[in-house]
This record gives sequence, structure tokens and C-alpha cells, in this order.
Amino acid sequence: MASRVFRPRFLAPFLLSLMFPLIGAGVVRADVLVQYTFPTPTSDPSQRTGPGFAATTVDDYALASDVSLSDGLPVPGENFIDDRSPMYGRPVLRIDPGGSATNADQAVANGRYFEFTLAAEDGFFLDLDNLMFGGARGGSGTPRGWVVRSSLDGFANNIATADMTTVRADLKLYVVDLSDPAYTDLTEIVFRVYTYVPSGGQSVEYVDVTVNGFSHQ
Repeated sequence: MASRVFRPRFLAPFLLSLMFPLIGAGVVRADVLVQYTFPTPTSDPSQRTGPGFAATTVDDYALASDVSLSDGLPVPGENFIDDRSPMYGRPVLRIDPGGSATNADQAVANGRYFEFTLAAEDGFFLDLDNLMFGGARGGSGTPRGWVVRSSLDGFANNIATADMTTVRADLKLYVVDLSDPAYTDLTEIVFRVYTYVPSGGQSVEYVDVTVNGFSHQ
């Protein structure tokens, strides 16, 4: 599967969560199938799922797992869900992938990702429109960025990838196009978001991870 294009939009941090999933003039709004806002900071740096990682919005005819972090991510010096007030004014999912994820290929090869599962209720199907999230580099060092893959091809190919171009607390909204027929009539899909940074101790910070689309029988 070839990588698909993404459509970036810039939003002020205090507007970002209010604007999801609207992303600009001329773009048709789909329903939110699942959204993760990471509202609760974690108190244990080793915590990789559970409280704080649960979906905050789920479509009536869909099911969603908690976000979980791969064992490939090293235990960070700061919590994975970290309250970055007053910089962001909210908690963020802070991913420090360590020193063996200096580019997109290394991040994938070494399993430096977070993931979640989206499924349809029995008798229903999901048609996806896009995957969206806000993000920023945790510091000035570059390159830092992300890769999105899915279970539809066994996580074999990139759906999309990009460098992060803004620094904390200037969140940028990324939109990954999922309008391909491959993302229609689904009963289940797992998304993985891989992270790369120049060296260990550096991070990429995520908010409002959202899949938009429609559920139907």
C-alpha cells in the first residue's frame, strides 16, 4: 500500500480541541468514530495503558480499545501522559522513543509506537475518512516526526509520515487521508503511530488522536 498524503492545518492550542473534527473550508465533516484526549496525567513513568489512555469519545456503533504503548518504548524520565500546563494548558501524550529511533525507518524497525484498536459493533461496519491528531516537538532538535501504519496489511507499509515542524507549545494539526476504498466496510482496524527523534531524552507530544468516518449496517 503506498503512503497517502496528509493535509496539515495550523490551529492555536486553545482552539485545537474545540475544532476537532472540523479542519477547514470545503472539507466535509464526518462523524467522530473515536477520539483520545488524554485528560488524566499518569503518575507512574512506566504506565503504558489504562487510566488516562481510554477513549473519551466513541461512536454508538463502534468499540475502541485504550491506547497502549509498545514495549519497544523505553521508560521515560517523565510520564507518558504528562501535564504540560501552562505551556499547552492540558496534558499531552509525550513519546520519547529513545536513541534507536532517529528516523522513520528506525522507529518502525525498533517498534517505537503507540496503538489503538477501532472495531464495529456486531452487524455494523465502519467507513473511515481520516485520522487526525495535534502534535509538536518537545524541543528544538530535529528531525522529529511520526509514521502511521495499520493492521490491514500487517503494519507492512506506511499510510503516511511527516516531520514535526512546530515546537512546544505550538501544536500543529495533521490529517491523514483514509478515503481509499481499503478503509470502507471494516469490522476492525488497529492503528500504530510510530515516533522518531534525533536522540534519547527527546520527545514528540500528541493531543486529540481522532478517527473520523461513519458507521453503518
